[in-house]
Amino acid sequence: MDNPIDGHVWKYDPPDEFREFVSGAQKTLVELSACEAIVRKLTCSYNGESKGCPRNYSELAGIVYATAVEKSCPALAIDAVTLWLELQYSKMDSQDCDNLSRFASELYATIAKNLECANDHENAGRAYTSQVESLLRVVSPSYAELLSAEKTLDRAISLRREEGVDKYYTTYTMARLSLRLAGSKGSAAQKQELKRLRHAYRQLGSRKRISRIEQIICLTEMIKSEAQIIRQCRKEIEVAALAEHRSEIRIVTSLDDSDLCSILHSNPRELGVDRTPDWLPSWRDSLNELGERSRTIQETIDELEVLLNGEFNGEGNSILQLAQEAISEVRWTMEPSLRTLHALIEAVNGLFRIQGVVGV
Repeated sequence: MDNPIDGHVWKYDPPDEFREFVSGAQKTLVELSACEAIVRKLTCSYNGESKGCPRNYSELAGIVYATAVEKSCPALAIDAVTLWLELQYSKMDSQDCDNLSRFASELYATIAKNLECANDHENAGRAYTSQVESLLRVVSPSYAELLSAEKTLDRAISLRREEGVDKYYTTYTMARLSLRLAGSKGSAAQKQELKRLRHAYRQLGSRKRISRIEQIICLTEMIKSEAQIIRQCRKEIEVAALAEHRSEIRIVTSLDDSDLCSILHSNPRELGVDRTPDWLPSWRDSLNELGERSRTIQETIDELEVLLNGEFNGEGNSILQLAQEAISEVRWTMEPSLRTLHALIEAVNGLFRIQGVVGV
């Protein structure tokens, strides 16, 4: 196979360690058996099964990549790139992770297009799927990026045979993407897609080992979505109540109904009302709509906290801190109090500390 990264002009700046990866790719090639041993070593480091990370991991991954290219083993080449990226993620803050995710998406796209031109449709589809997975690691991707990812995943599905575990992995990736896209479609659509993701995650987990980092990322996405759904449900309940009593608000305003409800809670006199109307639901009223989902949310939190209590290489990395922030956010959303607010502020400050920013 050709080396698709040779001479490529990158839209997104590669991290500094990419030079080491490329340097490794220019060194003496090794036997495939040695490559497999290197992959096992890097995988153990990534999964936290061995102490520390080899200092020359970028170079080692590059050697595996170059050998795979030379010996026409595209699956191994993709594995080398994936392991190198995962070890990069383990020591970065959230802003750097976003930059790395967009670069990774471009890197996989370059590999996928090269493989597709070589009529290696199976591995091209795998690389396209990895391209989408990389974009999903961006904390707040644009809607245009998500729509583009949806087209890319459709392309990946059309190229692959989708047998065995691959079928469940693609379903899982599609569910993660659909949940992101549902963010602007109201609480009903978000609930449906979140249920779909939970099912896909369990199905995949029963058929293959999912690394702890991958589990943490997915459970964090679920919990963040739960907080968003609770807020969206609250807005929908309040706006419905406002529609029935709109005539009682006599002041003319350009505010949308959601903002109007917010001011009725926080500063009703601004709208010519003496106090928050009794007909406007409180946060406790809206939480009554949760019902059985409260237990599901707590079970997800419990599962994530067990994972966070394990040992990791690079314990200060942003993936772990983002998970802590998500837990604090959903707890604050479900039960606003000084205790949950302080926990949320501490979690946000934890992210700031990783990024070297002055906290709240």
